[in-house]
Amino acid sequence: MKSTLKFLLLLLLMALLATQTVLSAKEQHLLFRGLIGMNLTLPGADLNQESWAVDFISLSLVNQSEFKNIIIPGFELGLLTWISPSWGVSLQTGLASLPLRMNNYFQLDWQWFDGDTGSRQRSGMISSYLGRFWLEGLIHKRFFIGFSSALVLNAGLGLHYFSGSIDRKIGWADTLETETHYHVDWFQVPLRAKISKTSLCGKVGVDFEHRLSRSFCLQVGAGYWFGGRVSVPWEKQGPSLLYGFEGNLMLDSTSLSNNLNQANLTFSSDYLRWHLGLLIRL
Repeated sequence: MKSTLKFLLLLLLMALLATQTVLSAKEQHLLFRGLIGMNLTLPGADLNQESWAVDFISLSLVNQSEFKNIIIPGFELGLLTWISPSWGVSLQTGLASLPLRMNNYFQLDWQWFDGDTGSRQRSGMISSYLGRFWLEGLIHKRFFIGFSSALVLNAGLGLHYFSGSIDRKIGWADTLETETHYHVDWFQVPLRAKISKTSLCGKVGVDFEHRLSRSFCLQVGAGYWFGGRVSVPWEKQGPSLLYGFEGNLMLDSTSLSNNLNQANLTFSSDYLRWHLGLLIRL
């Protein structure tokens, strides 16, 4: 509710600003950009280590998930209004697609009460997707270079909406002691972080523009978004895959839930991007 209200208020403010600047416009351009970016949003790796013991066995578990850096494609549309030869404002919106690849690895080591030891490992790659949509207002300062080129600095604020889900698999172990047997089983548990979050971000950028004709201008530049961090809980998703000795234990959902309550996916809204665009004069 708060995110929606912030979005509507910012949209209203931008609409009022756009109306005022259009009335006093000296020059207006439609803006079309293709962009690529670097994955600064998600952590490079997530490592969890746990150890515990019961009367007949001690266990040590390591879970590691590593995100692979992937180039992030996207596009952007906007309206740029120059209210003087050197100062302008713009309203821009865009979408970036963040395909994710995560390498999951877990290792379980154990030692029985009589000193015997053992170890098991599993690893695998999982693909996920995260989308990023934004609406922002920027102020521009233009420095002319000769008759047909210019350097443009820009800065402003925007709302960024993250949507998607990220999958992960972790290892887990459980033990059971009966009157006649000692039981140990270990599992691979599928997790999912469902993301639907809005974040307020600042932006700074620089563009180089070269006028091709009176109506068309080529633009190349870079920008950096910076903002807060977002935390999303991991949730158990689907059945667990059993790798253990006995095959007759149920996964301890209580202990698993308690552990997952402490393990959130935390990511930043920072984003470094480069773009190539075309400006069309109205």
